[in-house]
Amino acid sequence: MLKFILGRSGSGKSCSIFEEIKKILIKDKNQKIFMIVPDQFYFTAEKNLLEFLGEELCDKVDVLTFKKLGYRVFDQVGGVSKKHLDDAGRSMLLYKILEENKKELKYFSTISNQKGFVSILGDIVSELKNYDITTETLKELYSKIEDNKGLKDKLYDISLIYEKLRAAMEEKYLDLEDELSILYGKLDEYRDINNAYVYFDEFSSFTTLQYNIIEKILLKAKVLSISLIHSSQYIKSNSDGKIESYSNEGDVFSVTSKTINKLIDIARKINSPLEYKEIEYKKIKRFNNQELIHLEKNLYAYPHEEYEEKTKKINININVNSFNEIEEVAKGILEAVRDRDFRYRDIAVVTRNLDSYDEMIKAIFNEYNIPYFIDKKKEIESNKLIVFLKSALEIISKNWSEEAVFKYLKSDLTSLSREQVDLLENYALANGIRGKRKWTKETWDYDFPKELSGGKEKEEILEEINELKAQVVNPLLKLYDISISKAKVKEISKIIFQFLQQVGAFEKIENWIQGFRTEGKQLLANEYSQIWNLIIETLDMLVEVLGDAEMSLEEYEKILSIGFEENKMGLIPATIDQVLVGSVERSKTNGVKILYIIGVNDGVFPRSVSDEGILNDEDRTVLMENGITLASTTRAAAFEEQFLVYETFTAASDEIIISYPIADFEGKALRPSILVSRLKNIFKKITIKSDILDVVSMEKVTLPMPTFNQMISAIRAKMEGAEISEYWSEVYKWYHDQEEYKLLKDRIMRGFYYSNQGVIKNKEKIKKLYGEDYSVSRFETYVNCPFSYFVNYGLKAKERKLYNLTTLDKGTFLHNVIENFCISVIKEHASFENIDEDFCQQFSDKVLKETLKIDNSVLNSSNRYQYMANRLKKVLVRTLITITRQINNSDFKPISFEAEFDDNREFRPIEISLKDGTKAKIKGKIDRIDILKKDDELYIRIIDYKSSSKTINLKDVYYGAQLQLLVYLDAILSYEEEEKHEKSMPGAIFYYKIENPIVSKKQKLSDEEIEEAITENLKLKGLILRDSEIAKAMDKELKEGEGSKIIPVTLKKDGQLKESTSIATKEEFDILRNHVKKKLKEILENMINGDISIAPRKQKERTSCDYCKYSTVCQFDTTFYDNGYKKEENLRESEIWARLKEECGNFEEHRD
Repeated sequence: MLKFILGRSGSGKSCSIFEEIKKILIKDKNQKIFMIVPDQFYFTAEKNLLEFLGEELCDKVDVLTFKKLGYRVFDQVGGVSKKHLDDAGRSMLLYKILEENKKELKYFSTISNQKGFVSILGDIVSELKNYDITTETLKELYSKIEDNKGLKDKLYDISLIYEKLRAAMEEKYLDLEDELSILYGKLDEYRDINNAYVYFDEFSSFTTLQYNIIEKILLKAKVLSISLIHSSQYIKSNSDGKIESYSNEGDVFSVTSKTINKLIDIARKINSPLEYKEIEYKKIKRFNNQELIHLEKNLYAYPHEEYEEKTKKINININVNSFNEIEEVAKGILEAVRDRDFRYRDIAVVTRNLDSYDEMIKAIFNEYNIPYFIDKKKEIESNKLIVFLKSALEIISKNWSEEAVFKYLKSDLTSLSREQVDLLENYALANGIRGKRKWTKETWDYDFPKELSGGKEKEEILEEINELKAQVVNPLLKLYDISISKAKVKEISKIIFQFLQQVGAFEKIENWIQGFRTEGKQLLANEYSQIWNLIIETLDMLVEVLGDAEMSLEEYEKILSIGFEENKMGLIPATIDQVLVGSVERSKTNGVKILYIIGVNDGVFPRSVSDEGILNDEDRTVLMENGITLASTTRAAAFEEQFLVYETFTAASDEIIISYPIADFEGKALRPSILVSRLKNIFKKITIKSDILDVVSMEKVTLPMPTFNQMISAIRAKMEGAEISEYWSEVYKWYHDQEEYKLLKDRIMRGFYYSNQGVIKNKEKIKKLYGEDYSVSRFETYVNCPFSYFVNYGLKAKERKLYNLTTLDKGTFLHNVIENFCISVIKEHASFENIDEDFCQQFSDKVLKETLKIDNSVLNSSNRYQYMANRLKKVLVRTLITITRQINNSDFKPISFEAEFDDNREFRPIEISLKDGTKAKIKGKIDRIDILKKDDELYIRIIDYKSSSKTINLKDVYYGAQLQLLVYLDAILSYEEEEKHEKSMPGAIFYYKIENPIVSKKQKLSDEEIEEAITENLKLKGLILRDSEIAKAMDKELKEGEGSKIIPVTLKKDGQLKESTSIATKEEFDILRNHVKKKLKEILENMINGDISIAPRKQKERTSCDYCKYSTVCQFDTTFYDNGYKKEENLRESEIWARLKEECGNFEEHRD
């Protein structure tokens, strides 16, 4: 007989089953009774049955799942000789089948390599098996379909893969669905179920295979009872006694109505009597108050009945964000346990989107000392042992890639300490050590960055590094042997196991487990206790299904990764008395007293059902029309979601609290779910609590640490002018008197007045930090930001050296080549007159070839850098040709290249003396000095090579950010006058941009026109003396009425220079010389006085912070009360000249 036990949620269906079982066993203790429940309800069902029946009677009842029923039957009647294939094993086998048949696939060929595709395919296979669909059925339908190519191709691919999988499994393996199919056949031989009472509880629907098994049990059992959430108003008995279920498609009970009708069809098919028992609503078991009873009755009632009283047991919490939301949940849990005698185990927290909340719940519940268990299977891919093994295989398969090597080393499972890993990493990154050839080189003898040497000699460091290298490389070389050619899976797996043993991975994991237990981290101990077994089981399963298959290590690694992806770790609760945290679809919360439903936002709960998976709604409809029934369409899934909402909202016995955030962490608005509106319509006076306005409440006072954080927030609010509750002063006094919190409180209070600004008052210390030797660029750096200067030149902070070609490296390389070229020309040819383009080309070729021959040269390390080397050569050729032309077209001739200002060099260092006796030497180099002797006067021209476009910016000069060329000009002029007694004059200060420009014009240009355009583009930029004769000496082709193609001037028809910002008189040059000397003293004074303020410059949209290496150190933030950009007036050039003339007009006064 088939008996339905029907009732609304919470009506007591399970209790009714327990009562029936108790009566049966009291009458006959030998009566066979089976109770079958879903997998996730197994332990709860056993616990509830034990509590109801007691130990003696409970032992007489077999509580099973479909899976456990199969094992019970197979143990007794036998007949199952094949091995069980778990999801990981089947997925690995599916991947191999996909790879072998990729060329035959029609629809899946382009998507089969996408991450997660194998898992989706596995779901389709499970679905086909669960609904008893064979490959023959699929092929038959494939031959029928004519006008739906997409579905036809899908069916072809699915049937091909399905058939190959069945063939691969047929002789040796069974998956869960196969076991259910065999169970159906073996039930005939299973005598224990004959005349037994069989109860199915906590189900709402079944698959085709499960229906088949139910049919077989119904034939053998005395009574088969099935409890379902339903209502008698949807059940009717016809005049002939036949029972039928009906409901509208969108009704909350439509899911179970379908189940009832299917079961009725089965009963009629085998002529089994039917009976139904309804649990009377007025005797409802679960709910302890009228509010929850009213909610269950009206949640999906149309029309609904309004509840007139203010709610006390149903609340809505509105929160600013999800962090606040979980904090409110934590406070509520503490209040319930502390003040209302609830236990933690009486409380559950559920959500439709657990992935978004689990880490936040961990952090906040730990802070509030709330014991909890998150009912979620943990993915193992991020576990350190899995990362260690996968990265070891990646090292071999990906030719010792940088990422794989250091992922492996940072897993903490090698023999190296973290400090040793850092040392090895810094060395490898600085020298571009990647690839097997470099990692397995017998001895590393590359340079080591001096700043990382720690004072050790090079030989000592290299010896240590080579020892560390050997510890890393030697174990991995054994893995390398299996990568040379294809090998059998079982051979690869054996070597991998031996590798794990050799590196002592198991012993390290054991030590970690003991450490976790000692520290009370039981969940971590449980996780790592399982992980070793999971790895061995995955390796064993891979050997089992593909042991004799030959493949490359790369293929093996992919298949093993799929096995790890499919394996999930089920964790066991560490204690009984703890809050259950779970997802609404997985966690069974029946029996909890207080239920928090969090994240009740639009589209989240109820979830927006999308048309996902390989087979979409349209495909499934076509299949259904052709007699093939599979799982739900999105429409049906929406009704199932509605049923899930009903189950969730009616799970608690005492209280439910629904909460949602109004915004995500980016501030984007989130809307409440339609369920919130529904509750407000049913309960007109529902209790709503919101933290948006932060209503003052003593509820904020909970445990010491959370309350401490709330107090700090309140103090901050008061400092910003907000009103806070008076009780916070009492709370503050309590913490002040507690020794363990007083220091923390004082430190945080100091933080409210924290300033990231600093000053060093001890001049002697600052002098030692900075030394006596300076460069002009250091002064300019200081002007751009004193703190950046301090970190760079005081603390000597350096960026990690990487094996690459930076802009600075390129600039240094080009400078050196230009210097060598010019020296070579003067030495071998006496002048530039006979230098042609061929010579420039040959010189560049020679330099580049020599550079590429250097051992471990960056430019020779990859195709990308070799391409960059060719580009550099083109830039170099263009630069040498242009410099040669500019020199040959000028009466100014070079006298010095890379002229040094230093002790025992061509020019003495520039000395600065302050009034307190502080002295500083400015040292440096000038890229090129040109001179012209004219009318007993020596004209000086200074040229600086730059990788980017630059000219003289008068504002930068005025504020001290651009001093270099003027400082050097002044030094050379002073040297010529004081040392050589030559009457000297400023000729020009120029920048030359090192570049091979691309000419962009609308019309087509001849080669000659292109050259002219390039020459124009590469003209010198800077400041030149206002003297047309000097200008013509710099460009011998300069004509009246034309602009120069070499220097930034235009000669008017009257023979005078046209006004521009690139021209200055002798007097103005003198003023600038005065200014830079005065500015150097001023800057040095600030340095020595210990000013290290965080004060970056800002010019329009650009700031000194844009490319600063130390922004993470200073944490400059304009919202800090004392953080701001350096104040500089926005002056016009005429205003700057006026001020300069006023401040520095008398040249003699400023001479040292």
